[in-house]
Amino acid sequence: MIRRTDGTLYHQIKQWLRGEIEHLPPDAPIPSELSIAKQFGVSRGTVRQAIADLVHEQLIYRIQGKGSFKSPVAVNHTSAHMDGLTRQLMDCGLQPSITDIALDTAVLPEPYVEPLQLAADAPVWRLQRVWRASGRPISLGVAYIPQGAVPGLHIEAGQSLLQALSAQGITIARAESYSRAVLADALCAEQLQVPVGAAILQMTYYGYTADGRPAFVEVTRTVGEHYVLHVTQQL
Repeated sequence: MIRRTDGTLYHQIKQWLRGEIEHLPPDAPIPSELSIAKQFGVSRGTVRQAIADLVHEQLIYRIQGKGSFKSPVAVNHTSAHMDGLTRQLMDCGLQPSITDIALDTAVLPEPYVEPLQLAADAPVWRLQRVWRASGRPISLGVAYIPQGAVPGLHIEAGQSLLQALSAQGITIARAESYSRAVLADALCAEQLQVPVGAAILQMTYYGYTADGRPAFVEVTRTVGEHYVLHVTQQL
């Protein structure tokens, strides 16, 4: 192989490890520092630094004297929310479940009135649920769906919002997402089992039909230490 500087290889090793652990089941061991160092022709210190970064990102955990393993709760999230969080958890080798589902009628919060192109008093469905990864709560989601577009919305246990809308003849063709850091409020803290004021990653998704009509807005708040946003760009 062509030798490069350790700095370049350090980033190369991190990306290689990301690819390796993506297809491993939870708690599976990753290759040893020594084997990785031999493979890339670098010092164990360079490999150790790459692994330490992934430990910090909660993708890997270490056990003294035994080695490094894939984290059982870290979700390597991409921009492809269209697949749904349940599918992404399965792809990470985790056992997904949805609990504490509540579906009721609500007033749409003001920030979402214009994006959904609704009147301020238009009735909407409010869907609240908690996603769990192998039993551990990781995300609290609240979705708002115009009742005029889906008058008889019904959610089966464990069913994703996209599946429920599809059953109503509504196909989501495009989504936009926005993320920002927030602090856990009382409801979020209770449902996700974190202290009030804990760091939370909030992502807001807008779903659109093929003709460009807004179909829903969904706000998910995820425990920051269990969420990795991974976006690949082709330059």
